[in-house]
Amino acid sequence: MVHDYSRRRFIAGLGVLGAGAFSGCLNNEPTVLAKLDQGVLHGTIRNGLHIYKGVPYAKPPVGAKRFLPPEQASPWQGVRDARNYAPAPVQPSVLSFIPDRLFLGAPTSEDCLYLNIWQPKTNGPHPVVVWIHGGGNIAGAASQIVDGSLFAENGIVCATVGYRLGAFGFLELGNALGDSYRESSANGLKDQIAALKWIQHNIAIFSGDPDRVTVFGASAGGKNIVSLLAAPQAKGLFASAIVQSGGQTIHDMESAEALTRQFSQCLKDLGADPAKILSLPAGTLNKAQTRLLNQYPRPFPFRTVVGTSVTPIEPLAGLAAGASTCRLLIGTSRDEAITFIGEEAGAAPISAKHLSNINVDTANTILKGYATLFPELSLYERKIRFLTAEEYFIPSLRIANALRKHSDVWMYQFAQEATAGPSEGWVAHGSDAPYIWNDFDNFLLNLTYGKVPESARGLADDIFSRWCAFIKGGAPNSNDGVEWPKFDGGKILKFENNRSTVFKLNSREIALWENISL
Repeated sequence: MVHDYSRRRFIAGLGVLGAGAFSGCLNNEPTVLAKLDQGVLHGTIRNGLHIYKGVPYAKPPVGAKRFLPPEQASPWQGVRDARNYAPAPVQPSVLSFIPDRLFLGAPTSEDCLYLNIWQPKTNGPHPVVVWIHGGGNIAGAASQIVDGSLFAENGIVCATVGYRLGAFGFLELGNALGDSYRESSANGLKDQIAALKWIQHNIAIFSGDPDRVTVFGASAGGKNIVSLLAAPQAKGLFASAIVQSGGQTIHDMESAEALTRQFSQCLKDLGADPAKILSLPAGTLNKAQTRLLNQYPRPFPFRTVVGTSVTPIEPLAGLAAGASTCRLLIGTSRDEAITFIGEEAGAAPISAKHLSNINVDTANTILKGYATLFPELSLYERKIRFLTAEEYFIPSLRIANALRKHSDVWMYQFAQEATAGPSEGWVAHGSDAPYIWNDFDNFLLNLTYGKVPESARGLADDIFSRWCAFIKGGAPNSNDGVEWPKFDGGKILKFENNRSTVFKLNSREIALWENISL
């Protein structure tokens, strides 16, 4: 029996990706100093690794800077303590039974533009991996991560980045507040670009190679990376990308403005004046976006907005036109939609609330094709497969096809079924996290996806070693698995039944989506 988790609750799915209980520094741990142009950082040494947390990459976007683009971080005097996580972005509580501080690893604040770094023991220069967390662009934090230590132990500098979420980073206010606030809907992406620029300038101090930076993320983090791949402002800031359960889910300027009007109405419903949005308490804005999440007619209200300087055209169109030559590793989980759709939805009609990219009429037409193509599946199983394709698989496939004309691309499907937990027998959104991070003991991951059996340890080792090989600049292969072929439009790698195998995509299913605009 699959439990019914609402999309809002499972926005935590990628917030939870790598989520860990709050971990401050231990007083008896040895410490280390790093000297930057900004000032001196006081970090921690753990098992020989140098760890720096709460490093500012931009000025706090508070007060008069609310809804404005990020500005270069100010220098500081003396030594700055970098032994604890900085605040997480303001966001709704998604798991009422876990306190925010425990769930996020830090308290929340508008002052959230910080990153964390795990530095290997050896001198380098080492490749760099930058994690952009998911959570529907409404939840999550740079502190909400298993740990960057395992990457650092494998000779990779690991950084995790915080950015503004929800209304604070993705609400278009140009018409409401004037030209100074035009493109406020791109501030979440501009924050990520500012962090990548900081990394380019500073990462050599932490033994990192700025010419070998890989960005990787899942869910909304993966979708943001797709936008960054096509963004003119991000060109040259990274050489490779890993997109896990991402794709392209966008607003045009018209739908972005409609979202702003709906958010303003939510403020009014709370008795707040939208004209005072610059000075309203952050808690009031947070209540309004919580209200918006419950009312918005589609999933994922806070999206990349097309028509800004960051994304002047649709990311997919930009990639097809050659906007990026970055290497790409991209893939999805087999049953992503099980995370958001309960069994009772099997007999219910498809609604806009289920669809991220297409309309209901188009969905029903494609569903008829699924009934013909997959008669052995129940109605519920077909809907899960269709909805997984609509938001994740087909957009990811199109991204892979667009970029393979300009660079090397590898594609995968994670199909390892859960053996316990709320999605037992399925492959839920984010259920690859314990394997990619090679962490079977994380409390929140186990709560969300069920305890991964020890028999799967070999698959986790295989997947993690492939990610490391890719980050280091090679093909994503390991000593224990089959060779992963470059994506040719058909062949991908499937992770299933504790092993990796080469797999041919279903061309008849793909044909159902031909000429469908996402």
